[in-house]
Amino acid sequence: MLILIKEKRKVFETLISQEKSIRTNTIKKTEQELLTLRHQLTHLRDEFLKRNINGETYTELRAEVESKIYHTELNLRDMVDEQNPLKKFLFEDVPTLEHIVEFYQKSTGVMKRRILGCIFSEKIYFNEEKDATIIFTKPIEIILQISNELGNNKKKKEVEFDLFSQLAPQTGLEPVTL
Repeated sequence: MLILIKEKRKVFETLISQEKSIRTNTIKKTEQELLTLRHQLTHLRDEFLKRNINGETYTELRAEVESKIYHTELNLRDMVDEQNPLKKFLFEDVPTLEHIVEFYQKSTGVMKRRILGCIFSEKIYFNEEKDATIIFTKPIEIILQISNELGNNKKKKEVEFDLFSQLAPQTGLEPVTL
């Protein structure tokens, strides 16, 4: 497992770089959208002052544009504050995993149970032939999947795409967009 993690560190660093680039571009687009909305609000105010639109229409349109500005600002704030899960994994979790055997050997029984709980999602059951049924936790499944896919000489971009889809939040968790 130690060799697997060290070999895959470069893949994770590449993924982090790509995600950072995508995130930076998305933030720039959202900032541009926010500037456009603010310009629309100014233009709307100018049209009202020139008496090209009536008060009722101005109020409705202003409320709509201000709502869009509010939601765009919230979305932008969330994007700026968001931490990259791959970066955290690479720089915080991977060093721990690289030394997990030594850590496990030096740990108390309670800590050993916690470590195993992070690797296996359920108890290990054996059938009559002494074959084990092992169910891993999601992070361990992803690591093993990456290793298997890279070991099967799959194209690197396909593996990276598969990893991103595994780490993406489930549908329905994204903020509502207007």
